[in-house]
Amino acid sequence: MVTRFDLTRLDSLGLLDPENREKWHRVRQDIEILTDQWLTESMKCLQLIASRPNCVNVLVTTTQLVPALAKVLLYGLGSIFPIENIYSATKVGKLH
Repeated sequence: MVTRFDLTRLDSLGLLDPENREKWHRVRQDIEILTDQWLTESMKCLQLIASRPNCVNVLVTTTQLVPALAKVLLYGLGSIFPIENIYSATKVGKLH
């Protein structure tokens, strides 16, 4: 079954209108400058891992799953983390 995540994971910025896409692009540029290109360097490492045989990238977050998926798409990580390899460690709801 193809999910919305799968449909947009390679071109997530296509979800934004041109004005918001440009704003997000500027924010990402600012983040890169302020973090000494942390995202670019992280992407290189993650792509290297993904290119190796018998290796996969797995993301475990304390964020709830839907916001985590949104962040993966916004930061262009959809091609690095298949949806089946993204997990949330957050408990939601009441415990009985």
